[in-house]
Amino acid sequence: MNCPNCGAPLPEIARETWVCLYCQSLVRLQEGEEAPGFVVDKSVTEEEMAEVKQALLNHSRDNAIQLYQQLTGSSEEKAQAAIDELGRQLSLKAIIQQQLSPIGWLFVVIWLGLFVGTVLAWATGLLSGLVAVLLAGFALYNLVSLYPTILISLRYLKAPRAPATTINFAYIGKTLLRREPVHLYKILLDVQPEGEESFRAQVLIPVRERNRSRVQVGHVLRIKYLPDQDDSVIFDR
Repeated sequence: MNCPNCGAPLPEIARETWVCLYCQSLVRLQEGEEAPGFVVDKSVTEEEMAEVKQALLNHSRDNAIQLYQQLTGSSEEKAQAAIDELGRQLSLKAIIQQQLSPIGWLFVVIWLGLFVGTVLAWATGLLSGLVAVLLAGFALYNLVSLYPTILISLRYLKAPRAPATTINFAYIGKTLLRREPVHLYKILLDVQPEGEESFRAQVLIPVRERNRSRVQVGHVLRIKYLPDQDDSVIFDR
């Protein structure tokens, strides 16, 4: 099932009415003699969807569900499923906006080496054109998928580090990363830079299943931040 407006895939749980997260189209399942399909009822404004997302990020899931029901006229059950899906999408976005781990950098080197090596092997006649295209395409695909995370990592490469104490936290949603559940938390931190005044910051942090016990009031995290830039705190791997 795809959005009839932008062609983006709709999740399997989409039933009756659904807001496409890519173009904000309110789509409705239309029954017919042939195979049922979705049609666009109206377009929800970005401001309206931003309000739903903000309610979820403000750990007000019930409010997000109510807002979604008002926008779509769907049942509470369908609205709950939609908000859970939205939480999953936000979790994926938060994962992309984290720094690369040492293993992540290792993969960057591997894919880059494979791409360059394949091009050189093709240029010197060691590989046929078809094999070279397949290998180089595979390496390039993996590099492109890591591109946003690489940019974040480079941006924070020389950023100051500081300890931060968890003051409070809220659960947002979860997704799967390589078949392992990853949970998204919005955490209120007291950041204590060395030699500077402490300050408070809110940060979205994806947490693997095995590390959920660490999300608790009083737990100390290591973070990075960009001086004089609001909302620039990021988890330091």
